[in-house]
Amino acid sequence: MVRPGFLVLVVSVWLGAAALVADAVSQVHYHEDGRPWKQRARKGPDAEVEGWYYNLGITGIRVELVAEAPKQLLVRHVFAGTPAYGKVRVGDHIVGVGGRRFTEEHKNGYGMKVFGADGPIREFALGLEVSQSKSGRGRLLLSLLRDGKLVEETLRVGKKYGVFAKGFPANCERSERILDELYDYLIEHQRSDGFWGNPVHNTFAP
Repeated sequence: MVRPGFLVLVVSVWLGAAALVADAVSQVHYHEDGRPWKQRARKGPDAEVEGWYYNLGITGIRVELVAEAPKQLLVRHVFAGTPAYGKVRVGDHIVGVGGRRFTEEHKNGYGMKVFGADGPIREFALGLEVSQSKSGRGRLLLSLLRDGKLVEETLRVGKKYGVFAKGFPANCERSERILDELYDYLIEHQRSDGFWGNPVHNTFAP
């Protein structure tokens, strides 16, 4: 079964107030103490991750958005036993997917102009979905910058989840499959009092 943390293609990182990076077109919120990137999950699959990074779905990769490289994704963690394990390294910069380089700069922060998945996060998610289609054959081609050199790696992500239906969310087998796994997870982790442990989880679970 896929780790629950991998089921969502992209997990938005909620950021606190911080100074804007003035000379970057894409705005990233950074605190002097390293937040939010140095925050850590206390439990669950991401408790082993060294910081509060973006989730790249079933690949098993966690990335940071870097102001100096707004069209790249900096790899910060790779889970063992996932498609990326042994192929993608911490410190790699993902610069493209499916044989195409990322073309948009990322957004990261609060407010309508800076919040959202536009940029390499969105382009990665679209490429990941295509790779799980019949034509994609369950393979995801990544373009990486590693030690200053361009490297290509193919991840076997499989076709178990397929792609979202054209009429999404109606009649969407992919959505149903993901929801079934999420329901199983919620039932398994629900406490006897009906809650899941903290107000945030209690709110999102329903």
